[in-house]
Amino acid sequence: MRNVSDLLFVRQLFFLLTFSVLFSGLYPADISTKIQSQIGTVGDIFTYRILVESDDTISAVFPQLTIDNEDVEIVSRREIISLSPFQAGMEFQLRFWNVGEFEIPPYTVLVSSDGEQGAKLTTESVEITITTVIDDKSPVLREMISPVPLPPLISKKESNAGEYLLLKEGGESDTITVYMVNPPEKSITVSIYDENGQLEAEPDELTFNSDNWGDSLSVYISAINEWKEEGDHSGRISFVLLSEDDSDYREIGMLEYRIKDRGPFPYWLAARIAAIIILVGLLIWIWLKKTGRLPTRVHVPIKTPPLNIALKKLEKLDAGDVTLENVKTFYFELSQIIREFLEHEYFIRVLEMTTEEIREVLPQFEGEKEWEESLMNLLERADKVKFAKDEPDPKLLSSDLESGVEVVRQAHREWIIFSDEAALDGV
Repeated sequence: MRNVSDLLFVRQLFFLLTFSVLFSGLYPADISTKIQSQIGTVGDIFTYRILVESDDTISAVFPQLTIDNEDVEIVSRREIISLSPFQAGMEFQLRFWNVGEFEIPPYTVLVSSDGEQGAKLTTESVEITITTVIDDKSPVLREMISPVPLPPLISKKESNAGEYLLLKEGGESDTITVYMVNPPEKSITVSIYDENGQLEAEPDELTFNSDNWGDSLSVYISAINEWKEEGDHSGRISFVLLSEDDSDYREIGMLEYRIKDRGPFPYWLAARIAAIIILVGLLIWIWLKKTGRLPTRVHVPIKTPPLNIALKKLEKLDAGDVTLENVKTFYFELSQIIREFLEHEYFIRVLEMTTEEIREVLPQFEGEKEWEESLMNLLERADKVKFAKDEPDPKLLSSDLESGVEVVRQAHREWIIFSDEAALDGV
């Protein structure tokens, strides 16, 4: 009989241990809240603490506390630093700007223990009573807190309680709207940043004043791509109200994000892309070369200055070989060389002009009076020989040739002459 009792005791002990193990895994942690007082007056600061405890090492995510009431201000949010790996906590400071009954809604924390999948722990709601500062015992209004304008409000479509807002490193940004419900007495500045450098805000500061307090300003939150292996992690963006001299600040809002890690830089992918680009470029080069479409270097001849051309042509004219049969040809070539030189040197259509028309445009050549007379004497004598069949004195042939050379030299303008290499480099 005693053996049977011992057997029943062992079996009950076994079931008890099994039940404890199973249910300890289902409920790895407990959550509790604490508030200094649940009764106060308008303008008082209430400290609301949330504490998570477990028998195992835990990792807790505390989302932003949301109270859907314009008379409630969340003054600050601070993580409770614990030396124990089995504890985690968060502290909120609240201020109420009206009398009546208020409720701090249930708050959900996402808790992970020893690498297991996260569980949600939710607190119970907390009732707060705010009374007037005037009562029978104190009929005189006490010294009030100096007027404080309502801080900027942060508008964001909330996810389900306890769930993260998701961002991908290097991916699309999330849009936050910041606005005010009443005008500030003076300009105020809100700084937006992540202390751990996981998130960045654009812009990272907003300023509200009497001119723009009614505008809703957008802030774009994105995850910083660090190109290193971090695993999926989280980031916390803070909205901090700065004082005028930046000596004091208070947090007016916060958003938590789950960040999808992009991992290290894909060097293998970059190497493949580079290899493909080189291969495609090589194939295009081979095809262009075979089809004769490959660009080649073209030699661009350098234009010889008009002076050099005219002097070379004048050197070929020999006054000593002129006879009555070819004197007309001599003066025709002499006149043609001078006209051609003037046209290319001054870009005036001298070749198409008569001698009288050239006389009308003489001021454009900007020559001396003697030069103009020499030019016109040569052209008129050439016209007489060509058209009036005038027979000039043979002694004038050499003199006219020398005059032609001087006319060309005196009418020459300075040109900049490049070497073949310099000219080709400039093409």
